Amino acid sequence: MKRTLSLSSLLIVLGSLLVLSSCNRDKKTTLQLHGLEGNLSGMTAYLYDEADPKTPIDSIVIQDTVASLSLDNLQKGYLYLLTCEGTQLNAQFVYEETSLNYNLSDGRVSGSPANDACNAFEQDMAVILQADSIDQAAGQEIVRKYVAEQKDNPLVLRAMQYAMYLFDDLSEFQQPLEEMGENVKRLPSYTSLKELIQGMINTKVGKPFADFSGITTDGEQVKLSDYVGQGQYALVDFWASWCGPCRHEIPTLIQMHKKYKDKGLLVLGVGVWEDSHDTHLQAVKELQIPYPQIYDEQKDHATSLYGIMGIPQIMLIGPDGVIMQRDLRGEQIDQILSEIYK
Repeated sequence: MKRTLSLSSLLIVLGSLLVLSSCNRDKKTTLQLHGLEGNLSGMTAYLYDEADPKTPIDSIVIQDTVASLSLDNLQKGYLYLLTCEGTQLNAQFVYEETSLNYNLSDGRVSGSPANDACNAFEQDMAVILQADSIDQAAGQEIVRKYVAEQKDNPLVLRAMQYAMYLFDDLSEFQQPLEEMGENVKRLPSYTSLKELIQGMINTKVGKPFADFSGITTDGEQVKLSDYVGQGQYALVDFWASWCGPCRHEIPTLIQMHKKYKDKGLLVLGVGVWEDSHDTHLQAVKELQIPYPQIYDEQKDHATSLYGIMGIPQIMLIGPDGVIMQRDLRGEQIDQILSEIYK
């Protein structure tokens, strides 16, 4: 028998759908903060758009071991930052129109596909990196898989940071970077990582050095090319006064300067990531560095050109200007130079 729906029944059905739709729209989404220790009481947790980490979207004064922040005004698929100055409460998360949970014990946000996928990726990487012997090939495959599957997830940029550690050649990531979603490309960290990766590709071993400008200890404007690629081997050290490992390498570099300068070696310091030229000059004086220096007035221009994520970065450049070695340290430097000048 053919079924018919009366006008009154139809109105009841439509009314029910409207109620359900209204309930959907009015559903509140929150970020629940769990495991907050007592010493956080009275402190303020802030919520930021990762693309604008200076303007808080929301905040809450912590009064208990659990707190809640509203997510209702956030943009779906965007990356956000939770932070509380001076504490370990610091996390990134993607908003996907659902409530989320943050646990202070592990610093992770969970409760939606993008965030849970990133947590699983981080756990897989932890197993690789905490092993007695790092399985580089296995780590590379984990990174490749995550990048391929999560191109529209802003948290995919974490994988690119691992890639810079695990891969000697990052060329394979140039295309995936271009194919990432607009919600990823809007982030300043995307632009910075892209520049760093391009710098690493452009200046890997076997490539010619990249030129840049700076000033000497006397304030004279110079270029790297005034020193490098001039027919002699050059040991170039990117360093900063506040960097303990950088200062630790200075005595070795001074020793190399004294030992091989008469045989043609040039040792050159490049001051980066400093507050001022005066700070750099003071460190040069304190450490009694005898070899020439170039100070990067733009603070991070030189390191961006070379894809440098951490300092010291000591590299050997050949007489023809081709990069021969990167990431040199301690006794390894003398071993290489003793072979060159034997």
